[in-house]
Amino acid sequence: MGNWVTVNGPSSTVYCPPSIVPRRPPSTVYRLPSTMRLCLIPLKTIPRRPRRNWRRFQSVMESVGTRKPDLVCLPECAFT
Repeated sequence: MGNWVTVNGPSSTVYCPPSIVPRRPPSTVYRLPSTMRLCLIPLKTIPRRPRRNWRRFQSVMESVGTRKPDLVCLPECAFT
C-alpha cells in the first residue's frame, strides 16, 4: 500500500507507491523533487509529406532522448 504525500503545499497532494516513499511515521510530510524537465516540440509538419515529416520527428526524438526530459509534449498530432 502506498502513501499520500504533500509536495510544496497542501494543494499538491499526490499518491506515491511504497517503493518511492521511505518508511516513516504517517504524520511525516515528505518532500519530493520540485523540478520537472519538460520538452515542448513544434513539429513543423509539411502538408502531404508524411515521410519527410516522420523523418524530422525521428531526428528530433533522437536529440530529445539525450536530454532525458520527464515529459515530452507534441502539440501537433498528425504527420500528414
